[in-house]
Amino acid sequence: MTITDGSEVQCLCSEGRYSDAVRLIGDLESAGQVSSGLLVQKAMCLQLLENGSLEETEEAFKTALAREPNSIEALIEYAWYSLNVKN
Repeated sequence: MTITDGSEVQCLCSEGRYSDAVRLIGDLESAGQVSSGLLVQKAMCLQLLENGSLEETEEAFKTALAREPNSIEALIEYAWYSLNVKN
């Protein structure tokens, strides 16, 4: 089963608890219960962390796209990241 609604993750993010959101998504990912949308959310949270690594952020986007190559959300967010953060 894949968790797709991400309501708990959204709640953590809205409270500014990005580390907790990344940890939760990582746990779901380890259990094979994560959607590409949650991986995009992970990448976005990593960007908001003071100690978030660019490599880990990019890997989250690439994993999301590997899972769902036509994900509009993943494509747009990764393009924005590539344009504004990497360059």
